[in-house]
Amino acid sequence: MKVSNLKKYAIGGIVAVLLLTATACKGSEAKKVDRLICDIGTVTVESKESIETAAEAYNELSDEEKDLVTEYEHLQAARKEYRECLLDALENDDLLNQVQATVSATMSNYSPKFTLNREERVLYFEVTSDQDSTDAVLFYPGLSYAFFSVLENNMCDISSQIYEVTQQYEVDSVVIMHGYYSEWGDLFKIRNGGIVESIL
Repeated sequence: MKVSNLKKYAIGGIVAVLLLTATACKGSEAKKVDRLICDIGTVTVESKESIETAAEAYNELSDEEKDLVTEYEHLQAARKEYRECLLDALENDDLLNQVQATVSATMSNYSPKFTLNREERVLYFEVTSDQDSTDAVLFYPGLSYAFFSVLENNMCDISSQIYEVTQQYEVDSVVIMHGYYSEWGDLFKIRNGGIVESIL
């Protein structure tokens, strides 16, 4: 009986040690993720790699391990702040002038009659962002459909050049709009260097 009890105690002790070891390992993995999140530091446009590294490490954890991560809210905040940094950099990097120049120059190459007079210039440029995409929007208030009709078959060249400008800021698409005042609509939606929507 005594030997049997000793075996029970021994087995119980081993199980307890294994459980403690497993818990410690889980806690250790969670702490590694916490350190990666803390290493992100001040978020800038250069923070993409450190944020992605922390996010990937977190996603690899089990649900139990994720519950042990104490810095996850900071990771979420860093993601949001990084996106805001990208948008700020996008709007402050003369992107409007670059995209305008690209669109206008390319249009002129394919349509010699194309000019932008005072009423046809870009009225505004904005960047819209949600959880799924970031769009750059150019609005040409007085540009006639005739110009775009001439250029329709050449928009691949335009879109690829625009893509060169915008990809560094993770812009998903560029929307070129047309119309007079309250009457306007999308003419082209450009994504990843190709036309995904054309309304002509």
